[in-house]
Amino acid sequence: MLPNFQPVPNHALRLRMRRDLRSNAVCGGAISIAPSMDPSFRDMLSHLGAAHGRWQRIGRGTALHLALPITHLNQPEHAAHLDAALAGAGMVPENLHLEIEESAFALGGGVQQALEKLRGRGWQLGLRASQKPSLALDARTRTLFSTLVLQDHAPEAQAQRVDAAKAAGWAIVLCNRPDEVAPARLIAEGYDAHEARVGPMG
Repeated sequence: MLPNFQPVPNHALRLRMRRDLRSNAVCGGAISIAPSMDPSFRDMLSHLGAAHGRWQRIGRGTALHLALPITHLNQPEHAAHLDAALAGAGMVPENLHLEIEESAFALGGGVQQALEKLRGRGWQLGLRASQKPSLALDARTRTLFSTLVLQDHAPEAQAQRVDAAKAAGWAIVLCNRPDEVAPARLIAEGYDAHEARVGPMG
């Protein structure tokens, strides 16, 4: 059971719905929150609790994907703290997946070690790509992630990255799908899902 969280203003939440490009079925939700330096993860959990409560009502049993603030995962020991905080809030890998911004790797090897620890504890991980990729999809990295999230539709610039991720078995999510681009074209380019707004909270 989730603890009682303080109400969070709608503007603090960025809850979005992920839809499968082939079936248009809901395949997950996505939440990003403002960065917090609170070492107890209190602010993050408050925002996550509000979003998770809504997603349980509309998400049809699919997982919610949380974009982690970079400040919460830049040291190996942060993984144990985050794991304990999420477990204490009633979150489990079956209903919550974790995503990290690619730019976090610029902070050093602590990020990679923290992610490895989280993966070892059963959490599913996604990589949110930056505009200019700074992370090579080497063998070690490929074993950590199962999802690549791309912000914009730029097939020529992203083709090599999409191909590498697909070869590793990752799902490819497009956040900002242009209205004029048909689902069949996106599927042919390697995308599996796209994001859409969720009502006034989206």
